[in-house]
Amino acid sequence: MEEVIRKTGFFYRIIKWIINFTFNNLMFRRVYYMNTKNIPGKGTPLIIVENHQNCLVDAVAVLLSCTDANRKIHFITKTDIFKVNKYLSAFMRYIGVLSINSSNYEGVETVDENKDVFEECENLVAGGETVMLFPEVRHQNKRCLGDFSSGYITMAFNAAKKKDFLEDIFILPCANHYSRYYPIQGDMLIKFGTPISLKPYYELYKANPSAAQREVNELVRAQIKEIMLNITDPENYDAIDFLRTNYSDDYARKHSMTYADLPDKLLVDKQMVAALETLSAGAKGKNASASDLECGAVSSTKENIFAKARELDKVLKEEKISFEILTKMSLKNDKKIFGINPIKFNFIARCVVLAILFPFWIFTLWPAYFIYMIPTLFAKRINDQMLKGSLLLGSSAIITIPLFYLISFLLAWKMFTVVMAIIYVCLLPLFALFAWYYIVYVFGLKGEYRFYKNRKSTKLRAAKSLNDELRNDLWSALK
Repeated sequence: MEEVIRKTGFFYRIIKWIINFTFNNLMFRRVYYMNTKNIPGKGTPLIIVENHQNCLVDAVAVLLSCTDANRKIHFITKTDIFKVNKYLSAFMRYIGVLSINSSNYEGVETVDENKDVFEECENLVAGGETVMLFPEVRHQNKRCLGDFSSGYITMAFNAAKKKDFLEDIFILPCANHYSRYYPIQGDMLIKFGTPISLKPYYELYKANPSAAQREVNELVRAQIKEIMLNITDPENYDAIDFLRTNYSDDYARKHSMTYADLPDKLLVDKQMVAALETLSAGAKGKNASASDLECGAVSSTKENIFAKARELDKVLKEEKISFEILTKMSLKNDKKIFGINPIKFNFIARCVVLAILFPFWIFTLWPAYFIYMIPTLFAKRINDQMLKGSLLLGSSAIITIPLFYLISFLLAWKMFTVVMAIIYVCLLPLFALFAWYYIVYVFGLKGEYRFYKNRKSTKLRAAKSLNDELRNDLWSALK
């Protein structure tokens, strides 16, 4: 087969630049691109394999990690996104997204339709192109690694077969991690592993394809698990994730670990989760001393901590109070400020600030409303919240943001000068961020008001006591 390296068109590069701007400035507060030096150069037959946590956002992070403007990455995804409307489907195809059916969701009879797609991907890889896919098939919406489909390994070896096993094919594992999944302006990390060469496995594949595929799959999974936060205890997943989310900063301080940014936090989270899962394993007779098991210390500790975590999480959700507010707001009346309780004084002061900034918020709200509300028309039939969020991001970045910014520039130019128009358009992203954080601040104050109003209720007092007990039990168990 003759190798053909496709060049990206001008329109594709413009789209990538717009997505990059939206992704790194508006959607996320900070994105960490790690080990990008491990990405083989353009023209290398490459399959990128990533864990699947957050729908299309995962793929976008990989796209932006490859900074070569002439490099086009072809993505394989489920058919969901192609069912939204025909125009979006055509656009996704243009930017390199290919759809496949899953036997788990579209039915076994639809899988045969995937043959042409896999054949196309094999030809792309054999021709020196890059294909990216998710072996987990469906996004997990959890911090754990699901079961892998073997399709990516079959594709890799078939691509090698098309080149008569004379050229090397590479598989590059990578993993992502989010500070939070849904709200914008969180942090995200994507980290690449070490490229895996298939050439050493060619002879084994010729003799025993299943054995070769199994070995490669184990290597890929091992690298991804090493990079990501992988909670392996499904029974206690919610409790472990609650403890990790809310107590990992304390864990870092007690173990003299850095907790400054997301890469540091990921290391702390991984260590804390491993310690919590040791409690779970100990309760089942693993990784515990004979004396602990004899007296039931591990089992009782585990059950106590996890039960309290579940109960506290339940109370906070019922009362619509965040953990941060619970720990920040005092239940006691401390020394008054100007004759007012400090909690009440602080609340009133911030309400006054919000009232002063309200007219400016109205001014910044209308462009944000145009940009983010119109794309909801594309996603109104989508029930999957992560898929809906990805579609909103994509349609905003590609359609409404460029269109609105262009219209705003032309209007400002018509009304004032070209310099003023440029300044105004440059300020629009700042306006959007202000509008977002204003809303976040309002909802935060709403939660604080609810807490202050009901601070003497039995449930909130119990939650405060439960938090103190849980913290003591946790550090006693994880010391």
